[in-house]
Parts: sequence; structure tokens; C-alpha cells
Amino acid sequence: MWVGSSEQPPLHVGNALVDPSSTVDVLGVTYDQHLSPLPHLANILSSARSLAAATRQLKLHLRQGQLRSLLGAKELALTASF
Repeated sequence: MWVGSSEQPPLHVGNALVDPSSTVDVLGVTYDQHLSPLPHLANILSSARSLAAATRQLKLHLRQGQLRSLLGAKELALTASF
């Protein structure tokens, strides 16, 4: 990844050719070529949506106490939107 550059030539490291990437991970945070953490935030949002969908499916098949126990929550508000 070359910061601020639209042209990304391949990089040679020893005998290996390293292809450029549109994102880079630094200490677990994903940044784009403008050093924006938006790709990281998009990954977090995607994971949260997946977890919410799984929780909705579990809600259909478990009693409230079982779901609380499974999620480790002391108080879990099970609403119609959840």
C-alpha cells in the first residue's frame, strides 16, 4: 500500500514480488490508502450485524433464561426489534 498514491507498482523484496493492497492492518486495525480506519469500522459493523442475526435466530429457539446464560448477560432486553 502506498499512502495517497493511486499508482501502486509491485514491490520486490529479495526474490519475492509483493503485490500492493488497498488496505493494511496495523496492530489489528485496518487502514485504507488514505490512512482512514473506515475499512476497520466496516468490518466491525459486519461482525456486529452477523452476531445480531445469530442472536435473533437463537431467540426463536431458546427460553429467555437460556439466552441470557448463553450470552453471559445479567440483564438482556429482548424486544421486538431484537
